[in-house]
This record gives sequence, C-alpha cells and structure tokens, in this order.
Amino acid sequence: YKKLVVKRDKLELTEKIHFAWDQAVLQEVSFPVLDEVVQALKDNRGFRVQVEGHASSEGSDDHNQTLSEKRAEAVLDYLVTHGIAKERLLSTGFASSVPVDTNATSAGREKNRRVEFVVHFIILNDGSK
Repeated sequence: YKKLVVKRDKLELTEKIHFAWDQAVLQEVSFPVLDEVVQALKDNRGFRVQVEGHASSEGSDDHNQTLSEKRAEAVLDYLVTHGIAKERLLSTGFASSVPVDTNATSAGREKNRRVEFVVHFIILNDGSK
C-alpha cells in the first residue's frame, strides 16, 4: 500500500480524506486512499473496522458532532459501495472530543479534522472444533 499502513489496531492513512467544506461530501481527491482502504479490508478479511470522524473545535459542539458522524457515515458508505460487507463496519463521530493536536492554531485544527480506521478483529474460528 502506498497511502496507508496496516497496523494491528488501525489502518493508518498517510493522506487525509478530504470533504467539501463543512459538509459530509467526499472529494474525488480522496478516492485513491479510500480505494486502498477497500483493498486492505479485502486483503484482511478478519478485520472489523470502526470508522471514526473527528472535528476541530471550530463551530458548536452539536454541529461538530453531527458533521463528524455524517463524515464517518460517508466513508462507511463508500467502503460498502466498493464491496466491503456492512457487517464489518461501524461508524461513529467524536466531534472535537479527541484532538490529536492543539486547537489553538490553524495547523493544529487541520490535523484534528480527520477520519480514522480503528481495527477490531473477527475471530473466524474459535478453535473449539
């Protein structure tokens, strides 16, 4: 993969997923990285992924919560329409409650606006047979 790193606990993107300003509309520039996420999930069928939407602290908490949820849902929908079983996916929004950087600078706020893919494992065979 060129645009992500598969780790035990997450699919770590090396590029941001871009949305239309203040909307949950994916921008076409993000399709290549999302296509790699699709391929990584096809290659790792034991992964169940929680798609997490995050926002900066700009705007009201209610607005950011709704926006982060809708953006996570938009990513989940993209994965489903590209062949990933919906049962393997969950989406949730965290608004600005889990920042990765300061919200005091524009660069920090930009880093906080993100989508993350947290991996949970599906036990395909529990070994009892």
